[in-house]
Amino acid sequence: SIGSNSALQELLDLHPQYSASLRGGAHRSILVVSDDDSALSGASFTSQLQIFPGFDDFRFHAVALATQPVPPIPPDPGVCWRGGQTGEQGAEYLDLVAARGGYFHDLCLSEDFDPSWDPLLRTVAIFVDSFDKGGTEDWSVVVR
Repeated sequence: SIGSNSALQELLDLHPQYSASLRGGAHRSILVVSDDDSALSGASFTSQLQIFPGFDDFRFHAVALATQPVPPIPPDPGVCWRGGQTGEQGAEYLDLVAARGGYFHDLCLSEDFDPSWDPLLRTVAIFVDSFDKGGTEDWSVVVR
């Protein structure tokens, strides 16, 4: 099982187990869903991940807790309670999304997960379509 704060470390540690299923030359998108932050910094994760072939231009997406405003997400200065428990702001995930041009959804903003996936899936589909056509995408506008 993956610990609450170890998603990024697990992605690195488990690379030997999933690397054979990665298609050469294919785009790499990573999605983390968590109600806690990573014990490993986003910068450390990126530098370690980019040692592996094919991860030089990966995208990072997250569904996590944001207690600080991330435009255009409305500010939520309070604590987000889920099922009587609170999580930890996903600061490392927010930083990775901003640095790697992905999609972020705040767990605190939706009671229904279904709408959370629509923008993420559209974001990945747009990138894959652009990548397949040899184009590039301005990912600075994708962070939401």
